[in-house]
Amino acid sequence: MKEYKFVFFDFDGTLLNTINGTKESALYALKHFNILVSDAENIGNIFCGPPLRESFKKYNVNDEDIEEAIKLYRKYQSENTVECNELYNGIEEMLSTLKKKGKKLIIVTAKLEQTAIKI
Repeated sequence: MKEYKFVFFDFDGTLLNTINGTKESALYALKHFNILVSDAENIGNIFCGPPLRESFKKYNVNDEDIEEAIKLYRKYQSENTVECNELYNGIEEMLSTLKKKGKKLIIVTAKLEQTAIKI
């Protein structure tokens, strides 16, 4: 079996359960545009993964407002949802084991860097 020096992890949904923070941020941004969401419980899953631009378009945010929606989402996320995120069970131990084995651990995310660091 080949040994790898670098190990990449996706942040959202792999290392941390970020669904609640994602949900709250999306609802906040959509509310700004008076968009009511009938599937509020599922919105975290809808926004976690695809680019924000695509997710907002699913809720009919027009092209002129997309950038503002993204800014609102990210600002709210950074300032209000850090405590909403939960590390999955066993992640801390797994990362520690890999580090002890000399692996370089790399985390990738679409979040703003300062938000990911804060979380």
